Amino acid sequence: MDWLNQLNYKDAKQIGITKQDEILIPGTKHFCMRDFIKTGTLIGDYRVTYVGKSFMKHFGAIEEQDIPDLTVSVFQICQWGLDTDVIQSLGGKEAISDSYLYHLISIIKMGAKGPGIFNGYTNLFYKKSPIDGQLWSPHFYLRGDRLGFGALPACYDDGWEPGDQVYLANV
Repeated sequence: MDWLNQLNYKDAKQIGITKQDEILIPGTKHFCMRDFIKTGTLIGDYRVTYVGKSFMKHFGAIEEQDIPDLTVSVFQICQWGLDTDVIQSLGGKEAISDSYLYHLISIIKMGAKGPGIFNGYTNLFYKKSPIDGQLWSPHFYLRGDRLGFGALPACYDDGWEPGDQVYLANV
């Protein structure tokens, strides 16, 4: 995937990442992100209180068709790292697939009984933006009773913290 080659992996290092789970998410014929990201919308047991501008710009209008049943692997980040470090530690560019945002919403709907973390840490996915063609990390978090959505370009230099989780569809 050409969009994965846009990052500089020269200084990427292996960081601690542990596989937590694999979960089968049933497919769907049609998914429309805008049905879920309005402030006040209830997703499972959680009400949307924040949607970042970058998320809205890059992923707010996403519509996905004919999503198959897929197994999604869940990984916990155990030490701070940039996206290139995370990608390298997950097996390199070859291990990353363009995520379905349908899976992000499905994990929220599963609530605390599912694989998501709802303790303030971030649940992140990797996805190519339809706006700029770059790799981004759309993500969600629950802080208190506040469900928020954000998106950062994969070249962002703040990195990800121990306790954050990454989801990869096994395609």
